[in-house]
Amino acid sequence: MLDAVAKAYMLAVALENDILALFVQRRCGLGDIMKETEAVKKTLEKAATAHPDELRKIAESDADFAEWVTTRNAKGDAGIAVEDLMSWFIHMLARYKVVHAVNKKGEPDEEKLKEAAEEFKKARKIERKLKQWRNYLANHGSVLRTRVLATKSWEEFLKTAEGSRKLWMKTEKHYEPTAGYLAMAAAILGQYLVYLAASGDKEGVAKLLKEWRWLLDYDSEVSVAARLVFRLFGVGGGQGWKRLRAYLTHGFYRSICQLYVR
Repeated sequence: MLDAVAKAYMLAVALENDILALFVQRRCGLGDIMKETEAVKKTLEKAATAHPDELRKIAESDADFAEWVTTRNAKGDAGIAVEDLMSWFIHMLARYKVVHAVNKKGEPDEEKLKEAAEEFKKARKIERKLKQWRNYLANHGSVLRTRVLATKSWEEFLKTAEGSRKLWMKTEKHYEPTAGYLAMAAAILGQYLVYLAASGDKEGVAKLLKEWRWLLDYDSEVSVAARLVFRLFGVGGGQGWKRLRAYLTHGFYRSICQLYVR
């Protein structure tokens, strides 16, 4: 079992960076990255659905595995530790699929993006079961952002991005003042604000900023991306919405999509 755990960490490095992937393949004797990833994923899924006694026996017979479990779960619950690792690994796989969801023309591949969204949904389901709300909401946000990238029109973008309203409400509900949660919440707030600005709801943007501007500024990259959209749509100065509607080219629409998923 520990072999699969170690391989998951190793493959995560390869999934994160294409250049490092070549190094990992060469140094660790790996074959096709995706085939190796799917194999580890299946092993983790099998372990996660095994009877608790099976994992307990493995932990009792393998001191290194038992020690790893305690680093992943304070109570030493092997089942939760494996599920937690599996969720993280699936999330890394989904991110890889998003980055590589490009067709021969260099444009977003809708089918590949939908496939990536399904992976994020799997990770989200696990985190909800474990009641790890920060990770659950982060994966929820990833599902939404991936679906937005798969849209092909302005109308479809607005309809899909509307999901950021409910996501923000859930984020407020589970709010906790920790660094990790604040970073995640800032990104979700940015998504919602971009949606409001793009849909022409200036009052909604102003109301939200009055209460939560400090959170948006917690992540400078998210804050800058959101403020760029505000200027485009005349929120707090800049060109007006009506004028911009006349120039909604595919390129402009795609740029808004990119700003939305920051």
